[in-house]
Amino acid sequence: MIINTTKTIVRNIRAATIATEVNSREVSFIDAYGEPQLNVGGTIPYIDSHSAPQTFILPDQYVYMRSSFPIQQSFDMNADPEAANKLTGWINEIITRLTAAKTTLMSNPYPVTPDVSIIEV
Repeated sequence: MIINTTKTIVRNIRAATIATEVNSREVSFIDAYGEPQLNVGGTIPYIDSHSAPQTFILPDQYVYMRSSFPIQQSFDMNADPEAANKLTGWINEIITRLTAAKTTLMSNPYPVTPDVSIIEV
């Protein structure tokens, strides 16, 4: 899986977009075992401007590893002085969750392709 992240700042709003690309092997596992879901909300760890570990909470939002992406998250720098740090924390946490979802998916037995040859008798 390839994970692409993009950060933008527009009118003091820090935003990120995360996109995923799955390869044909991963698609075969998704087809066989179903598309993993992950929560892009919940408790998100980040490092604050004083280099101290912190967490914040976003509403739970469950998305699919492939079909729900790209996803976006934004924070207002006027309302939250930690917006940049929270955005970085969110990106890092979603990458961690995507990686865990992929690892779980790929730990299944390799999907067997049924033999669909036709024999004429």
